[in-house]
Amino acid sequence: MYLKEFDSLEILAFNNCKNEFRKHFHDTYVISLIEKGTFIENNFIGVPGNILISHPFEVHENKIFDDNSYTVISIYINSEVIQYLSKQKYTSFTLKLIEDKGLFNLFTQYLSALQSGNLDNNDLLIRGLKRLIFTYGKNNIFDYQPINNPSITESLLYIEQNYNTKIKLDDLATMARQNKYSFIRQFKKTVGITPYEYINLQRIKQAKMYLREGTSLVETALSTGFYDQSHFSNYFKNYVGLSPRDYVNSNILQDF
Repeated sequence: MYLKEFDSLEILAFNNCKNEFRKHFHDTYVISLIEKGTFIENNFIGVPGNILISHPFEVHENKIFDDNSYTVISIYINSEVIQYLSKQKYTSFTLKLIEDKGLFNLFTQYLSALQSGNLDNNDLLIRGLKRLIFTYGKNNIFDYQPINNPSITESLLYIEQNYNTKIKLDDLATMARQNKYSFIRQFKKTVGITPYEYINLQRIKQAKMYLREGTSLVETALSTGFYDQSHFSNYFKNYVGLSPRDYVNSNILQDF
């Protein structure tokens, strides 16, 4: 569910989940509130009451601890919103895991207000974001550098424009004027994930848009380059942590 005040704001609830996430990244900041269980991101271990921060384009994977479930609510915030509130071009957070009861409560109060039907008052969210930025934010870019390799940039653009077709690594390598294995190594070193993973991320990104618009699972699968609904559902769950159906139902604002 998107709110007018915050472009592309998305809030997902992962309730009593045991799903893990493959290596991926988001083009937004992700503020995850850990309400129950243990949630692991890369080498960071979050417990109830912790706030976990992911930066735009930060490659990460998520694991469960000891086969136990977790409950996490994730707020996806566009970088333009953070830039507007901070009055800075870049904001990074040196602490991936934040233990701040007052800040945690601000965000959970906002979520409670939404669940009670109060969609018009975003004061709590703005207060929470400002407290997060001015207490823990730094005026510098996260450890991510813009891609300056023309051949990789060309490959990324090609994938983004042709995600719904069968993309062959041989063709991407030829486009980059490299052999396949050199291309894969350079792509991963530059982007942080393999070409195959990037193709899947683009497909999943588009699939989420279709699902939010009410497109059926079968049509979404075929429109984003997957062979069938089962193939699509498996990949979706691996990257999003939820099945496509659960993704639609997990939106904390779905009833409004």
